[in-house]
Amino acid sequence: MQLDRFCVPVGEDVPVDSGGFLLSLPGRHRLPSVVPLADACAASAVLLGEAGIGKSHALSTVLEARQNGPGQEVCVRVDLGEVRSWEDLTRKARPVLSRLAPAVSSQDSGPSEEETASEYLLLLDGVDECRATGKELAGWFTDLADTYDCRQLQILIACRSMAYTDTLRQAVAIAFGITDARTYTLAPLRKDDLAVAAVAKGADPQRFIEAVNAAGAQTLARTPLTLDLLLDTFLQHSALPASRADLYAFALPHAVMHQGKDRAPQELAGSRTQRFATAARLACYCLLTGADGITTSLHHPDSSRALLPVDTFLGTREGTTGESFIIERPLIESVLHSALFSSRGPAAAGPAHASIASYLTARHLCDHRIPREQLQGLLIHRGEVGEPGIPTDLHELAAWLIALRPDLGPWLIGTDPQAIASYSSYIDDPHCTGLIVDGLLRTARHNPPRSGLFWRHATPLHHPGLTEQLAQALDDAVSRPLHGTYELELILTLIAENEVGDLLPAVAALAADTQRPPALRRLAAQCADIVRSPAQRNT
Repeated sequence: MQLDRFCVPVGEDVPVDSGGFLLSLPGRHRLPSVVPLADACAASAVLLGEAGIGKSHALSTVLEARQNGPGQEVCVRVDLGEVRSWEDLTRKARPVLSRLAPAVSSQDSGPSEEETASEYLLLLDGVDECRATGKELAGWFTDLADTYDCRQLQILIACRSMAYTDTLRQAVAIAFGITDARTYTLAPLRKDDLAVAAVAKGADPQRFIEAVNAAGAQTLARTPLTLDLLLDTFLQHSALPASRADLYAFALPHAVMHQGKDRAPQELAGSRTQRFATAARLACYCLLTGADGITTSLHHPDSSRALLPVDTFLGTREGTTGESFIIERPLIESVLHSALFSSRGPAAAGPAHASIASYLTARHLCDHRIPREQLQGLLIHRGEVGEPGIPTDLHELAAWLIALRPDLGPWLIGTDPQAIASYSSYIDDPHCTGLIVDGLLRTARHNPPRSGLFWRHATPLHHPGLTEQLAQALDDAVSRPLHGTYELELILTLIAENEVGDLLPAVAALAADTQRPPALRRLAAQCADIVRSPAQRNT
């Protein structure tokens, strides 16, 4: 499924319609702020986006076009989720790094736009999935520029918006010369893309779009991974679930039964229940150990990959729904060839997507009723300043755990509300959503934000009690002595993102308060304009 992708310069609003789809004009016209992905990636750039929006797939199309182009350029994609050290990074990037001259003391801070028309392209994907800390990763970027003459190298970096910290932003600017002027936010799909994708899958486009609207599944249809799952579900079931958890719960057990067009389900090893439980265990071990995948060979040749031997799982008794069975080699090999896994080289495979791996891991942990004490040991680590937090590569897993078991929400959200807020769209429980808002407010009030103004990339956090929650928070914040604006900026952003019109008078009063900093007053005025109804704008 090949869809045209677009982005907007970071800091600019993404123009979307009421369903969250990218606005498009008739014909081949587009809005001025919207940039075709190919144009954005013509020089070194950073591509940001929400979880699951398709950053990796979008950049892989750019990489493929460059590799197959007339110049036959040398291009390398490095999955930072598989990188654990500086040695890993340089080994995986060796095909391009080996062609660069050593760094010279007189070189500029990074490649200029004129110098990026090069035969060398390095794509650094999955910054937010790297097991190294942001500070370590920033150091590696600086080391690259100190070791190699990067003026001949084009760099493309993909990262989840909330994980692109000020530390990384500064390091990328210093090492590679990529400033905010070359940083973009990947836009969601257009509504027209639904019809294109449906035709590509062999589905009736009109009936599919009607099903999306009937189920209220627009949020799922505007990103490529979940759109693909929606289409698979529609073709199987002629109806669609409205929540992400329901979609994955239906689509992934069906996907594990797909093993090529020539294999009927009855020919596959194991029942659907057995295959799905096995897939969940394999994905869980990969995610929690940091392994790239599983190898079925006794001697896998790719020493750069961390692969679990198939013997790790042989003879294990599995059973979570009353059906107990022993995991055997034919079952594992068959599951690894299913649509839930993709190749990791000869005789090796790993989870096909980070979101799929996180969901399968959460299902395995929930189905086995892993107690809270063990989950805390798996998920909660001490950060650089000694405070407990959830490692970046486990944020999505934590959100899936809350989606599947809302009773886990209070302690996970209380430990690291910013981590869960990144994936708040996964969570349907209103109490947990309220806890996320409380946690973000508490963080903004008491602690300097560790990722800059992280809420600028927050997803909407609407729940039934949000208006009262934000009204109380705003009243409390404006009554405190003037000592900082982080909390008020977060409150105003949440009011605007969720269009809480009932708080317009309080927001307007803040905009008119001459005792407040000018930047805060401007933000309040912008917020008031967003929540003001059309009738109020005309008065």
